[in-house]
Amino acid sequence: MRWKYIVPRAVVLAALWGFFAFGFDPLLKHEVVVEGQSAVTAKVDVATIQTSFFPPAISVTGVRVANHGKPGTNLVEFELARNESAQRGAGRRNRWSSKKA
Repeated sequence: MRWKYIVPRAVVLAALWGFFAFGFDPLLKHEVVVEGQSAVTAKVDVATIQTSFFPPAISVTGVRVANHGKPGTNLVEFELARNESAQRGAGRRNRWSSKKA
């Protein structure tokens, strides 16, 4: 067996799995908050972001975007937004659902 071939590929595969299993969701949450605050010049709060790849889905909870012009009010506020995509037959099906706070 060629260990010089197998070991580096196994290490890269383990690093990729570790990033997507433990690091992707926190990094995505951080970027959403930073870019959102940059866009609206006000505070943006996101409670959690959960993603999955098989099946592809994203769930965002506890989003609150403050109103820069009126302190103490929010421009956008919702508890849950979820997108699930599933391959069915020849077509694709996308569903968005959300719940108000």
